[in-house]
Amino acid sequence: MSVREELDKLATTKWTDPRTNEEKTGHARARFTAAKGAIAQAYNLESRIRELSHEAIVAFKAGDVVGADERKLAMDELWEKMAALDLPGDVAWQHDAQAAQERGELYGVLWLHSKIFGGPESVMPSAETLRMTIPSWLAGLADAVTETSKLLRKKLRGRDVSRAERISLREKFISVAEEVLDFLNQFEDVLPMLVNNSRYRGFMNTFRGVLGRVERCIEIHEEALVAMLDRMAADAPAVAEPCSCKEPVKALGSDVSEPPYDPPDPVVAETKDDFDPPHMELD
Repeated sequence: MSVREELDKLATTKWTDPRTNEEKTGHARARFTAAKGAIAQAYNLESRIRELSHEAIVAFKAGDVVGADERKLAMDELWEKMAALDLPGDVAWQHDAQAAQERGELYGVLWLHSKIFGGPESVMPSAETLRMTIPSWLAGLADAVTETSKLLRKKLRGRDVSRAERISLREKFISVAEEVLDFLNQFEDVLPMLVNNSRYRGFMNTFRGVLGRVERCIEIHEEALVAMLDRMAADAPAVAEPCSCKEPVKALGSDVSEPPYDPPDPVVAETKDDFDPPHMELD
């Protein structure tokens, strides 16, 4: 066996054909050719997963729960297809991270919606259940807070929402969002290359940038809530302070209270003689 033949034999490998999903055995060059098609397919799948996530949230905003569930199921099916692709490690990580974040965001929105707006109870799946990395899960959870903030603003645009309901919804959102932020903050000092879900440049693509977006959402609703409460306080009728002029008054430097000053009644003249004193006659 020549050196070339020996090397060609060593280059034999197994892979999954992205078009037929069949296990194949062959030369490494054939695998690279198949991987080229897998990379193109990964871009298409990631793009479609992103679209389905946003379409599901839009449907949910419009009250179309059935449509949102259908898109969520379709998104999960595409996720399974992308996970089965034979991709180089760094390429697989890039597509998995971005698509997983979109999935985590959708599941997070459904969970937070039930916490704030009520309705059917939803459970936030773990990263293990969703078959994604912890950084993707954390990023998706943070994005869910910002999307839920948008849902709340859309709700509050309705003129049929009472003042009491507006206050209640904002208070619920702030309370829940602060708890999520408190959970996320414990990862703030983790090494960025471990916790960041994106390798794209820019502060907003870092984990700290994600935390900043969550904090800003909370601030927006806090400011709106405080402004509403200030207006309510300003519109409230003023309460007159009770008069204390009849209360005992303490003399300066004394612990003994003096009785309040009660002026005498005015003298009313009934006749002119009553008003003018009699003239004295001189002898």
